[in-house]
Amino acid sequence: MDHVGIYLTNGSNKTIELPVTPAELMVKGEVDGDTATVLGLGEIKRYTTRKLIPLSIESTLPLTSDVHWVTAQNPLPDAQSYIDWLTAARDADKPVRFVLSGTKINVLTKIDSFEYGFKPGNSVEYQYTLALTEWREYKAKRMTVKTAPSGKKIAVKKGTARAAPAKKLGIGSKVVANGQLFRDSYGGGPGMKEHNVKLKITLVAPGRARPYHVATLGGLPQGWVSASSLKGV
Repeated sequence: MDHVGIYLTNGSNKTIELPVTPAELMVKGEVDGDTATVLGLGEIKRYTTRKLIPLSIESTLPLTSDVHWVTAQNPLPDAQSYIDWLTAARDADKPVRFVLSGTKINVLTKIDSFEYGFKPGNSVEYQYTLALTEWREYKAKRMTVKTAPSGKKIAVKKGTARAAPAKKLGIGSKVVANGQLFRDSYGGGPGMKEHNVKLKITLVAPGRARPYHVATLGGLPQGWVSASSLKGV
């Protein structure tokens, strides 16, 4: 049987194996979503993205590594060495790689909390709880917004026709759709494309990639579309 142990690697590429493998480890995966009511259909749930994976470990840190219940193959010399390592990793700005050997569990995480101490009747090892959450890399992108110079007037030649203002769209508005339908307002689940089809708006999700939910004039739900795909009638 392959050795099963929990390995943690910090931002400096230093790896440790926890001294005593916990009796159990549960990995919880969830998908985020919200509910909405669609005319003619009722309540629906719209799924978006996967939530971050939380991990929690409860085990012990023996005062010295020469006791018989230590399961690590190459343990640190004592409990204080583990406490120092875990505390430094918790306080650092860099994530920690979590690996359970003998399995496919391999997650980049951040230590949320590290709690340890002695319990009554047990003075040869620390009891501890280690809480971690999956870490996702992200980078902010700087955007430059160009604005028109203030006070600048644009002359309109005599006889030039002005464009009619666009009709404001909202729930109940009748529209002509030219574009692709989607399963949710985030743009997930692309579906069929509409071409000059008369529909009506039944839901609005401001700020989303596909902010308008449309249905047939008879109330049959069709999907979510972008603002540029609709024209008021």
